[in-house]
Amino acid sequence: TARVDLGMLDVNPYLPPETEGEQAEPVKPVAASGKKGGNQATPMKWDNTPIDLSALSAVNADIAISSTGLVFQEIKLGETQLSLVLDDGKLKLGLDRFNAYSGKGKGTVVVNAHKKPYNISTNFRLEGIQAQPLLTDVAGFDKLMGKGQLNWQLRTRGISQRAFVKALGGKVEFSFLDGAVKGANIAQILRGAQSALKGDLAGANLDASFDAAAQTDFSEMSGSLQFVKGVGNNTDLKLSSPLLRVSGSGKVDLPNTKVDYGIKAKLVSSTKCQGGQPAKDLLLPVRFKGTFHDV
Repeated sequence: TARVDLGMLDVNPYLPPETEGEQAEPVKPVAASGKKGGNQATPMKWDNTPIDLSALSAVNADIAISSTGLVFQEIKLGETQLSLVLDDGKLKLGLDRFNAYSGKGKGTVVVNAHKKPYNISTNFRLEGIQAQPLLTDVAGFDKLMGKGQLNWQLRTRGISQRAFVKALGGKVEFSFLDGAVKGANIAQILRGAQSALKGDLAGANLDASFDAAAQTDFSEMSGSLQFVKGVGNNTDLKLSSPLLRVSGSGKVDLPNTKVDYGIKAKLVSSTKCQGGQPAKDLLLPVRFKGTFHDV
C-alpha cells in the first residue's frame, strides 16, 4: 500500500524487453505514394507472440500516484493522478485525472490476468484533445487533424496482440472541430467530377485528389464506430466545411487490416449557401477500399 508523489514518470525502462526469436511484426504502416515507381508501402501485420502477464499475480497492491508527467511507450501525458489496485492477478488502473495533447481526460483500464485468455476492458473520455499527435503516438495514425472529444468503451480477450485485435468489441465516439483528413481532397474530387461531366476530362485529374499531401479540411466532423470481433462499423459520419457537406458509412476491419467505406459528398455552390442549398448536380458518392497500407 502506497501513496506516491513523483516528478516525471517514465514507465518504459520497466517494460519487459522484446522476446528473442519471433520478433514483433511491424504494426505501423509506411505511407504509400499510390503511384508506380513510388515507395512501396509495408503491409500491416499483428504480432502473434504470446504475452505473459503472470507477473500481475506475484503481488497485491493498492497504490495512488501523482506525477507531473507520464510516458508509456510513445504516449505522453502531462500532470497525472492515477490509482493502481492489484489483487490476485486482477489489475484496475484508474487515470483519475490527466492532461495530454492540449486537452484533459480520465479513464480506467481493467486487466484480468488471473487465468488465460486474459480479459481487458477500457473506458476513457478525452476533451479538448489534439487528434493528430494523440493518434500518432497511440496507433501510428497521422491522417486526422483537429481538436475535440474522443470517448471509448472497449473490451477484448486473448494472449497475443493478434488475438486481442480479433476479439475487440465496444464503441468509439468522436467529435472534432477545425481540422482535416489527410490522404484525399474530397472537394477537389467533386470539382474534377464536375469538369468530367462538362466534357473536360483533362481537367478532371481525379488521381491528383488521392495523395499523401492532399487533405479534406473541415469545420466539424463527428461519428462513431461499433466494434464486433475487431470489425468497426460506422453509419453516422458527418463532416462539414464552408463549401462541403459529407456523410458516410462503412467498416474498418482491424484483423485483416482493411477498410471499405463509402461517403456522399455535396459541394455548396458558394459560401453564402452554408446554411445552405447544395450546388445542383454535385452530389457524388466516393468509395474508399483496400488494405490500410494501400487504400
